[in-house]
Amino acid sequence: MSELGRAVVEKLKDSVPTEDVETILGEAGVSTSATVPTPVRLRVLEVAFSGEKRLEAPDGTVTQEPFDFSWTLGPGLYVVGSHDNLHGKSSVLEIIRWALRGRSRVQADVQSWLRHVLVVFQVNDEHVIVDFDVVESEPRGSVYQEDAARAGRVELARFGGENAFERVMDSVMMDRLHLQPIASWVEDQAVEHAWPAYAGALSISSRGLEQLLGDVHFGGMASRLLQMFVGAAWAASRAQAATGVKSVDAALDRLKQQTAQQEESTRGRRTAAEAAKSTAEGTLADLPDGGARLAEVDAAVERVAKLGSRVAALRVQLDGLREAERGVRRELREEEARKHSLLEDALGRRFFSALRPSACPRCAAPVTDERRAHESEGHECSVCTTELDLEALKHDVLVAASAPAPERAAALAGAAMLNGEAAGAEEETPTEGDEALRQVLADATQRAQGVETELRELELERAEAANLARVGGEVAGLLERRRAAELALARAQGALEALQPSMSPEQEAERAALELRRKVLRAAEGVTAEQVKDAQRDVLASLSQNIAHLARDFGIPQLTSVELGGGATLKVHKGGVYTPYGKCTPGEQLRLKVATAVALLRAGFASQTGRHPGLLTVDSPGSEEATKVSLDAMLRALQQAAAEAPDMQVIVATTRTEMLEELVPAERRRVAGPDEYLW
Repeated sequence: MSELGRAVVEKLKDSVPTEDVETILGEAGVSTSATVPTPVRLRVLEVAFSGEKRLEAPDGTVTQEPFDFSWTLGPGLYVVGSHDNLHGKSSVLEIIRWALRGRSRVQADVQSWLRHVLVVFQVNDEHVIVDFDVVESEPRGSVYQEDAARAGRVELARFGGENAFERVMDSVMMDRLHLQPIASWVEDQAVEHAWPAYAGALSISSRGLEQLLGDVHFGGMASRLLQMFVGAAWAASRAQAATGVKSVDAALDRLKQQTAQQEESTRGRRTAAEAAKSTAEGTLADLPDGGARLAEVDAAVERVAKLGSRVAALRVQLDGLREAERGVRRELREEEARKHSLLEDALGRRFFSALRPSACPRCAAPVTDERRAHESEGHECSVCTTELDLEALKHDVLVAASAPAPERAAALAGAAMLNGEAAGAEEETPTEGDEALRQVLADATQRAQGVETELRELELERAEAANLARVGGEVAGLLERRRAAELALARAQGALEALQPSMSPEQEAERAALELRRKVLRAAEGVTAEQVKDAQRDVLASLSQNIAHLARDFGIPQLTSVELGGGATLKVHKGGVYTPYGKCTPGEQLRLKVATAVALLRAGFASQTGRHPGLLTVDSPGSEEATKVSLDAMLRALQQAAAEAPDMQVIVATTRTEMLEELVPAERRRVAGPDEYLW
């Protein structure tokens, strides 16, 4: 398991398997072990160029002047100067930089004059020769390695055109200087800044003062150059992990954009589906519940049948009760007639019994007093001398003992009716019969009326159920409409769910993988950032002191201290306040940038760590309001830095030539006299 992989697993508290961590770091190109850089030294041994100037006078006259410049250099401080600007000093530096980077910043007119360029670099013990022609301002040539054994050259690469030239120098220099590409994220894509970014940090001019280190305008590039130059072992890994995180973030953003695009593309259809859903819901809400209604109809049909049976049974029962009522009524009438007849008969008997006939009504035989007395004593009828019923006579009823029993009973009943007496233990009172019949009649009538009322209620209920059953056809239509509305609602809901913005299973899987990748890379970035921060802490403090001392010598006397941050930020304390590097004046920025470069050179050569190759070119350090004293201090500081390290080389271009003879030996300077050109 790698050193970085182990630290990441620990930081993630074993939430990600070790093998996944190693795989993700490998796929992202993150170096998993610390590499302490060993500096490889670089300097210019020779620069030569030739061509033909094309000069046009104000009157339109054109003259052509050939030129041929060559200069042999070594370690230490070298100066190229002229008394006036535009006399060729800056062009010498820019041609060296062109050969070094493969990217030209030579002025267009000067580049059009060039015909041939030769620059020899020393990379450690190896000589690298850049030899090219300039054809219509385009470089065409080769890069060679000097073969001392065969006293010749070995071609390393050939190029034709600016882009090819830059690629060739990148491949030649990055490998020889043991430099790693600087991973970064530019315009939504991972970019590896390589040799041109490093080479830009080896030059200082009034152009590119916005960055404390280098001249590549990319956020974070200056901090990564600083980490490389001070020798932070995990600097490359941190940059790779940070770039990996941004790459993952960009991929996640693309997934979100795809989802957003899908949402945008389906927005119209989703709006239509939402409208269809609302319409279907409204239609369904307006329709009665057909299911419940149909259940009511089914129940009504069943109730009609049951109620019909009960109605028929009640009708039969009512008919029976009415018939019984009629029978009792007849019996009552007959009883009342019988009692009326008994009463009339009793009245007649009493009337005739009260008569004292003097002769027989049939034969006119006289009724004597003897017969009347014998009737009360001998109990014989005074008229017909028939023996009377003594029992009946006790009740004042005259009836012959020989009279038929019914006649006797009727006579007794009539007499009892008249007298209000009981007819006997076996016989009912005169009123008992009809009262009982009346009671039976009342009961029969009441029962019949109850059954009749129940029958009417059942018939009404049956009629209502029948009406409900007859609307079954309407309910069936209602159910059909409800089913159609429910189907429309289901379709609208399904369409709406299908159109909801969501990731596909493949996109979800990709998102999960990216989230895991981001988690691991963020942890790796955090681990390496801590390592870099710890490694830089003491170095940055020492560099800050050195920069402050040099900046004061370079002409910022009011400066009391500076604070160099790990992100290549510089806080300048002067006048009692802190001012960031970006807010300083151009003159102050130039001095601070030179001071930072010199401090880095000193630190790198003193510790023998970092990847600064030891070459520095400075163009016109006196152009930004530098006084003679401050420029002198700057040149002396550069000379001292170069003297402290025999492998360091500093090349300065300036118009302040008055102090050069005192500072720089003749063999280390190329200076044009007044009104003269360097080439």
